[in-house]
Amino acid sequence: MKKIKILFVYTDLMFGGIQRVLQLLSEELSKRKKYEIYLALFSNIQNVPFHGEIIDINAPSSKNYFLLFFNIIKRIIKLNKIVKEKEINVIISSDLVANFIALTSKKVYNFDVPLIVIHHNNFGKAVKSLGISGFIAKRYNIKFQDAANKIMCVSKGIENELAENGFDKNKLTTIYNLVSVDKINLMSKQKINSDHEFIFDKKFKIIISVGRLVEQKNFQLLIEAYMAVNNNIKCRLVIVGEGPERGNLEKLITDNDQQENIYLIGWHENPFSYLKRSDLFVLSSNWEGFGNVIIEAMACAIPVISTDCPFGPNEIIENNINGVLVTANDKLELSKAMFKVLSSKSHAEKLAFKGKQRSLDFSSNKIAAQYEKLINEVL
Repeated sequence: MKKIKILFVYTDLMFGGIQRVLQLLSEELSKRKKYEIYLALFSNIQNVPFHGEIIDINAPSSKNYFLLFFNIIKRIIKLNKIVKEKEINVIISSDLVANFIALTSKKVYNFDVPLIVIHHNNFGKAVKSLGISGFIAKRYNIKFQDAANKIMCVSKGIENELAENGFDKNKLTTIYNLVSVDKINLMSKQKINSDHEFIFDKKFKIIISVGRLVEQKNFQLLIEAYMAVNNNIKCRLVIVGEGPERGNLEKLITDNDQQENIYLIGWHENPFSYLKRSDLFVLSSNWEGFGNVIIEAMACAIPVISTDCPFGPNEIIENNINGVLVTANDKLELSKAMFKVLSSKSHAEKLAFKGKQRSLDFSSNKIAAQYEKLINEVL
């Protein structure tokens, strides 16, 4: 039987949530044996594995507007060339900029190949964060949406937001992100970095968060809420991740003399071994697209607290059943919720148990089957 050729389109394979989704999805679809998988990258950065052939378009983003414009044209031309040369059957692009390129290429060259575009992030925030490029991408994501056979979202919140922004409701659909629960279980049993062993002293409760050190994640709120909790419960805060906000967070920690209580341990390929050894996971974000890390923490069987930010957390968490939701950017409410979980063993155990069960709903084989169904619909 002739294999169905799927071309994924994205910017790069740096470490990140969308990249992990591409990794897991390509792995699961490859297991089906009926697909031939390709990935067109705008920038040849490959930190995350991909199960398929990677094609480097070699047209990265740039702060030089002339070069950026040149590379946008290059992406559009090369994508059409790849589709024809590889005889692609389905295109799946991910996120605002890649969607813009895929839609424009199909519109300009009028190739008759089904296109699924995926929106992974809060649409309004994503547009704003990209500046001029974001507003251009927004305009043509809407203007050229008729070139897409399906417009997929990773949360109902994003789907509703896109409908409000003029996207065709008949084309919109939601498939949640996937996680490999089995892989997380295995990785969570591995040892942590020996340099960090001292942090996980049994005398302390460990609060942990995982994410890029950016304003969106609002780690300042988490640090301030932690300090209020630490006045009553002997605990430490560990933040796994790297990013441009490191300097500001280090200053906040130093100014409050918290160097022996709060640890920014940088990015780690296996955060799950750290999650498994912690007593509480907290997501303090101002916004999300979905919040994969919530499910990953649940899979590690630790209690989860998240801000009820747009979008995703309240589609994963049933409040006070399998996790706790608190108002976004509310330090007092967050610190009270953290104190309650850390001071009540039965409450913590219930949240952890129910959270673990909830994580199974997003297992990679279940979600990949939904993608497979969507692919069949557009063929």
